[in-house]
Amino acid sequence: MRRVALIAGLVALAVPGLAHAGEQTIVLRSSHPIAIKPFGVVQGTEIAPSPDVDGYVTRISATLVDRNGVEEPISNIMLHHIVFAKIGVPDYTCKTFTDFDGNKLPAFAQRFYGEGEERTTLAIPSGYGYPNKATDRWGMTYMLMNHRKVSDAVYIQYSVRYVTGQQLTPVKPVWLDVRNCDSDPIFNVPGNGPLFSTYSRHGDFTMPESGVFVAGGAHLHGGGLRLALTSRSCGGRKLFTSEPTWGLPVVKPVMHENGPKHMTTFSTANGIPVSAGETLRLTATYENSLPHTRVMGIMIAFLAPRSEPACARVPALPKDPESHPGTPPRVRLPLLLQPTGL
Repeated sequence: MRRVALIAGLVALAVPGLAHAGEQTIVLRSSHPIAIKPFGVVQGTEIAPSPDVDGYVTRISATLVDRNGVEEPISNIMLHHIVFAKIGVPDYTCKTFTDFDGNKLPAFAQRFYGEGEERTTLAIPSGYGYPNKATDRWGMTYMLMNHRKVSDAVYIQYSVRYVTGQQLTPVKPVWLDVRNCDSDPIFNVPGNGPLFSTYSRHGDFTMPESGVFVAGGAHLHGGGLRLALTSRSCGGRKLFTSEPTWGLPVVKPVMHENGPKHMTTFSTANGIPVSAGETLRLTATYENSLPHTRVMGIMIAFLAPRSEPACARVPALPKDPESHPGTPPRVRLPLLLQPTGL
């Protein structure tokens, strides 16, 4: 943890006045390089270094770097996905998780950030923050893909904007998933429809308390069209829709179908109102003219608890300047092609 404090101090010194303002940008790394074989896939779960002083997380993003701290292009090693969780703190939406063998295990960690190829940066608006104690321990679960025929080793590096010495309005991370509370929350799109047909999966969650969602982001795979959060209790009232922006290079050899390079996010102090007892529905929609295997539909939103009337009006959300929704590219994976000449 001394290394964490040292990095934070160096960043504060590098930006004049930052330390005095009580806001720092702390750059952290996995405690060791992660080795990956040629064309290999590595999945792992381990302790993640975290800030060693009480404060609030107000922004977080993650990437991969080599031993010299240079960011890895996805054509070398791809961060397919990563999830950060606070160990020993109850998860907001799950009391148990179903493991790969179908066993239900206690949800002993609170998921508070995740990203995939879209490299989502979650930014909580001014005046709000995700509270963190010096004694809190973070863990991370990740999946990396090597697109080259040489072995390599990389670090997971994550940047945390951290506020200390101030009282912010605390927020809670609400993890929503169409296959929530499952250790492998995936489903398959059959791809048996005509051009422009769609395929959807949804999951419901009933809010235990009232408040406003002040920030959020989402995760889809290749072929995804949108992730929509609505209220079943309020006649399908629309809360937030995240759409993919495409444009990542097709990395060869093709080991999987590329995801989007960005998903629509929001960050607003006004917030999206929800009330206790309200049932929310998250719906993931994919195009269905081609198959898409092991896809996901995940959204995370930060809730600031407060009294809110049922079915309150949703204010207009600020535009995400990085969001440029479009049609997903049509990708035929080699392993999914039907053999010929039979």
